[in-house]
Amino acid sequence: MNLGPAPRRFALQRHRDRSGVSGVGVVAFGTWYPSGEATLAWCSGAVRSVTVFASVGDIERIHGHGGDSEIVWLDPPTPDDHVTS
Repeated sequence: MNLGPAPRRFALQRHRDRSGVSGVGVVAFGTWYPSGEATLAWCSGAVRSVTVFASVGDIERIHGHGGDSEIVWLDPPTPDDHVTS
């Protein structure tokens, strides 16, 4: 059975917390899907949520805070990965 490329996991690592809400360190976990969409699940702060984004690039643009946060891949890329920003 060929299931095609598998989703790929990542963490959102925050180096500086400008708002004082989420803290520093790993603040969320995400999943990139081969269709291009990505999910982000917050694991810090008082309010937890899961959001679907059109791309990992959108997550970086919204939650990267000019380099204060970064995507850290937990799974190695496969030859079929085409992660887009």
